[in-house]
Amino acid sequence: MTCAFSAKKAKTPKYQPKGSMCMNCRRLKQDCSDLSFSTMPVIEKHRDGLVVKCVRFESGDKE
Repeated sequence: MTCAFSAKKAKTPKYQPKGSMCMNCRRLKQDCSDLSFSTMPVIEKHRDGLVVKCVRFESGDKE
């Protein structure tokens, strides 16, 4: 008889920049997908991921 054991893999958390920061950032129209969100400060925790403070945020006129 064999024991069917399946170890659950730890999920890698999903990191998402704070949406209101993105909407007010001068880089709003730029592609920020290459940024390392996992290294940014976490400001909120949700069931489906972590919200981070973008370190490249710049307030001002949109480009």
